[in-house]
Amino acid sequence: TVDGTIFTTLMTIFFVAVNTTELIEDTELTLRSVYFARLSSAVAESLILIVVLISQLPVFPQHMHILRYDMMCMHILIPLLTILSFVYNDSPMPRLRFKDLMKGTWFISVYAVVILSLITSGVVTRQMIPYFFLDLEAMGPVMSAVVFLFIYGLGYLFSLGISTLNRKLYWNWFRNLKKR
Repeated sequence: TVDGTIFTTLMTIFFVAVNTTELIEDTELTLRSVYFARLSSAVAESLILIVVLISQLPVFPQHMHILRYDMMCMHILIPLLTILSFVYNDSPMPRLRFKDLMKGTWFISVYAVVILSLITSGVVTRQMIPYFFLDLEAMGPVMSAVVFLFIYGLGYLFSLGISTLNRKLYWNWFRNLKKR
């Protein structure tokens, strides 16, 4: 999550510059591929936020110290800012088809391939596995498949919800500011 959050932060800084240029020059610079990269980033950060909040439930014996400043920034504030930045600042696409909404899971797919490769190759030992649901050995193949489908299903729903909010709320704050 830390690497993903750092990547998202750098990407967000870049797109703040793009959005500022768009405001100053009153022109649209965002391309379709950039839109899906930002959507994928917002979806990945949404999943980070959900995983962290679920991990705080009393049924889990080890809690993250979420109220620590660094944990709060990395696991709560940055995900929320990433989602809000996308919803309000990225130029919306028309209603997205299923295959386009699946593009919102790009970063989840990359993370899954990397972390599962590291786990199965033994580079990441069982003691180092960051989340219980990545411990394939302990969960078994059926539960691993269920978790995989659940995470991708949740990613798809986040992609749908965040892109819909983006279409409805894009630049509302700017339009209201211009009316004054």
